[in-house]
Amino acid sequence: MPKTTYSTRQREALKLFMKRTAGQHISAEEVVGHFARSAEPIGRATIYRNLKKLEQDGLLQRYTTGNRKAACFQYLEAPEELPEHFHLMCELCGSLQHVECSALGEMEEHIKESHDFKVNPLRTVMYGLCHECMRRSDKDTQHADKNVQHADKEHR
Repeated sequence: MPKTTYSTRQREALKLFMKRTAGQHISAEEVVGHFARSAEPIGRATIYRNLKKLEQDGLLQRYTTGNRKAACFQYLEAPEELPEHFHLMCELCGSLQHVECSALGEMEEHIKESHDFKVNPLRTVMYGLCHECMRRSDKDTQHADKNVQHADKEHR
C-alpha cells in the first residue's frame, strides 16, 4: 500500500521559500537559519525531512561538492526541463555557479568518445576562483607588489 504524503503548513512554507530562491543554491543550514528567524519557525529535523521529500518529489535538485560539508539544494520549477550544465566552485568564497557552455559539452563528448566514459554534468564540479575573488586577489597582489617595491627603495 503506497505511503500517504500529507501537505502540512510547514512543508508548504518550506516549498514556498525554496520556490522564491529558484536559481540559487541553498544549504539546509541556510533554510534552518531562515525559519529560525521567521514568524512561524520550523524545526531542524522537520526541515531536513521535508527537503529530502521535496527532492524525492523532483522539486529540488541536490548538489554535493567536495568542498562543502553539506549539500545544497536548488528549486526546480519544471524538473524535466533542467538543462545539462556543469558547476564552477570558488575555492575561496564557496560560491557555486551553473555553466551552460558548448565547449564543455564538446569536452563531455570527447571524454565519451575517446575515453569511453560518460560524464554526469549535473554532478561535475570544476574548482577555481570566481570573478570577485580573482579581482580581490589581483588587488592584494598589486598592493603587496607596491609594498615590496617601496621596501626595496628604502633599503637602497
